[in-house]
Amino acid sequence: MKSIIKPIAAILLLPFSLIAGLAFRLIYGRKALLLRINRSYLGHLALDPAIGSSYALKFGYHAIASLYGKEESHLCLLTENCRKVFTTYPDVLIKCLSFTYYYSPRVIQFALDNLFYPLVPFALPFRELRWQYLLGECKSSAWSNGIEKLISEENASCNGRPYILVALRTVYHHLNNKKVESQPARNLEYDEILHILESLVGFSDVYDIVYFGSKHIISRLQNEPPLSKLITYAYEENSAILSLVYGATLLINNGNGIGALALTLEKNIAWIKHSPWLAWATYTSKSFIFPPLYEVVSVNGNRSSEFKYLHKTALGGCDADIFDHKKYFENRNIILSSITDIPLSTLISSFDYCLKNIEDDIFQEHMSNPRHESVRCNWSTTELVFWGKFYDYLSPEGRACHESICASIPLPYLQYIESFTE
Repeated sequence: MKSIIKPIAAILLLPFSLIAGLAFRLIYGRKALLLRINRSYLGHLALDPAIGSSYALKFGYHAIASLYGKEESHLCLLTENCRKVFTTYPDVLIKCLSFTYYYSPRVIQFALDNLFYPLVPFALPFRELRWQYLLGECKSSAWSNGIEKLISEENASCNGRPYILVALRTVYHHLNNKKVESQPARNLEYDEILHILESLVGFSDVYDIVYFGSKHIISRLQNEPPLSKLITYAYEENSAILSLVYGATLLINNGNGIGALALTLEKNIAWIKHSPWLAWATYTSKSFIFPPLYEVVSVNGNRSSEFKYLHKTALGGCDADIFDHKKYFENRNIILSSITDIPLSTLISSFDYCLKNIEDDIFQEHMSNPRHESVRCNWSTTELVFWGKFYDYLSPEGRACHESICASIPLPYLQYIESFTE
């Protein structure tokens, strides 16, 4: 029934949408890019407007936005930047125009294309990931310039020393938010967080180590010697996450709103246990990716490491609904390997690799595609093979999200998984 009702509703709304679109064209002298920005969630409030601003700059649109959802006080700078950068309208208007566009027949969409285009729409495969690469191409967009200025004015560093920020999604992420479905596969366990922090304490003579997380996790970590004296704790309940991310030398993240914010600020990010692979931010050389490994669980509960099929397991079959971990992995008896399985020495040398490359400033944006002759200058042969397989197993839609691969895999970690991916 819904498949019939929505197209009919879109046709009924068409006259209004045409009038609104023509008004936008007359007022702004060009096509309008429509953005609906959810201000309740850090990831959407940071990434969607950043992509929208870059898209408008690259393709010559006038960006129009609406803000919806509950405004969070600790995200007020992002909301303020939206109002400065975009022409804002009531959400009901932008929602109505977006609905008309995406539920109308293609011939009508073609006509509306001359008036407006809704970005990050209802039916776009891979959602905002499709346009993520624009953040690397349009670094001087109005959004990026504005948010950097606002945050820099309030930036607070840790005792003036450079610091590594560890901010990882856990079970406490949106725990009491009934609107957000539980996604346990995207969370890290306490033992995994502890393992990461233990690998970082050796860098504390040069860097402060800041852990940003729930009070429940921090209370346990404070009883873990020697971490209690070597780690600075920032409570997610009352810490200024925007300033913390802005000032960090390196962010260690597993893919959440904080990671999205760091991307818009062009920060160095070590992505660890970030699943699915399709969601990686491969467009920037500031991404250091630790590809998570997968294991097959048999009916009797035994785990087998069929790592030689890693790329096929991680990428094969995934389509637009890439975050449906249950569909693509759990229902096939595939689980993510724990970070605690990674030898501590491998983590230490891998983070050291990241920091040395940041310090030496040798990572420069160099657009390359593993299927073309243009090869990134700091890729080893092993890494080139890895990204070649990555590209081979991507669907056509997935390849559109990863047209330019500039990310790097820390060499010690790549050597660790090399035997699994042969």
